[in-house]
Amino acid sequence: MPFFSSPADQRNFLANVSLNLSKNLQGAKEILPDQSYSIEVRIASLEFNSSLAQHQDLEFKWELSTVDGGTGQFSPFIVLANNGSNITVNSEEIAVGYTYVRVTAIPKSTNGAFDYDFGFIRILPCLGAKITGPKKAFKGGGPIELHTITHGELQDPFGSKAPNVAFMWSCGADNTTTSNASLEYDLPFNNCTSTKACFGYDPGILHSTSEKRVLINPDFMVAKRTYGLQVLVTQGSRSVKASHRIYIVKNISLTIK
Repeated sequence: MPFFSSPADQRNFLANVSLNLSKNLQGAKEILPDQSYSIEVRIASLEFNSSLAQHQDLEFKWELSTVDGGTGQFSPFIVLANNGSNITVNSEEIAVGYTYVRVTAIPKSTNGAFDYDFGFIRILPCLGAKITGPKKAFKGGGPIELHTITHGELQDPFGSKAPNVAFMWSCGADNTTTSNASLEYDLPFNNCTSTKACFGYDPGILHSTSEKRVLINPDFMVAKRTYGLQVLVTQGSRSVKASHRIYIVKNISLTIK
């Protein structure tokens, strides 16, 4: 509700403002690393005055404060130069994490009267991933384990459970027989070019799992070929792909004389 320093202010002040944001951290608007979001002031008339609030000439004061994800403590407020009825925020201008947003509406023609509203946003970090493991494998040498190293995973914030992190693996064979072959294509998740592929069964795709690691079996793969593996890592609305190449060497034969 608006704040009035005198009855005269109440008669002259027509606006009741609100933001398109949640007022609790659990419902904070999540903004992806490459995304911009417009925070807008909604203006409504007060019940005791039938005039339209937007007819009143208003100035807006925008203030931001980052919120510590562990303690909930607010940082010192920053006042923005923008005095319009909306602002656009993105990860290039606001730190990763939670931010408290407050707007104050002040009528230019009325001294001592104002209204304000607040809400929370959450700038999400970039989700990153890479695959580690050998780049060569011998047929007959047994299964090989590959690992996914991730960063930017969200932790459980303020009593809420963060979305689970899921991993989906795919595998495809290149059409060349050289060990330094380059895989120019993006490995598909619904089509694989290799029979039984890396996992020992068709179609060369491993369903979504919570495991960061995967086993591949060179015995099911063609020797003298380079295989490309790809993992799709997802958490909530964020996703990232990582790839790895491995060359299959033919069986080692030992002759005893």
